[in-house]
Amino acid sequence: MRSIKARFNNLYKGPRSSYIAFAGSIKKQRFTFDSISRNFSQLVEKNDYREEERVALLKELYLLSNPVEEHGMEVKKTPRKI
Repeated sequence: MRSIKARFNNLYKGPRSSYIAFAGSIKKQRFTFDSISRNFSQLVEKNDYREEERVALLKELYLLSNPVEEHGMEVKKTPRKI
């Protein structure tokens, strides 16, 4: 498995933001939350996100890396009782 940094370096060229390149480098690659968090801190420029949004962004990036449909889990909607 190639590292996040190697994938990131291939994608982070031109006018693309570092956040978008990072998201593309982890998409469907099944990285752990810790690995995503550590590399996010090192690779994504601080002015590409607000610090108070960091945790929410990391959760979304984890889901991007580990899509629910690949785990075979489906969200079942149950009718609400009125």
